[in-house]
Amino acid sequence: MKRTAVAAVLLLLAGAPLLAGCTEEADVNETDVNEAAVDTDEADDVGASIQCRDSMREAADEPDPDAADPLIFATLSACSNADEWLAALREYPAAFGLTERAEIGALELQLACSYSDPATPETSVCVDAVNRGLIPAP
Repeated sequence: MKRTAVAAVLLLLAGAPLLAGCTEEADVNETDVNEAAVDTDEADDVGASIQCRDSMREAADEPDPDAADPLIFATLSACSNADEWLAALREYPAAFGLTERAEIGALELQLACSYSDPATPETSVCVDAVNRGLIPAP
């Protein structure tokens, strides 16, 4: 999951409603995956543990996208649940190749939980996200 690939997927998914024939009159909330799947106010209120934040910061500090992939995967176990993982990613958005102005939510969670490592769906963050219906089951 290279950062450039993540960015390309985000751009592709952002344009998907237009390709699906949505009109300008469409309700933005109906097409916004991040807002629809995660109560962002709830996730913002959750603080990340030191272990979770340190893991996310380590991924954010890695300049090589190939070397960052396993570090991003490690955050899924370092954090205890989806809300904590989202809070840490909001604090260190560069871990996903994002800026501080990015709206972070279910899309990033789904991308992280679709990491190609077979153990990904078993991580605490991904299990919590699937059990709460924030992302689809793998």
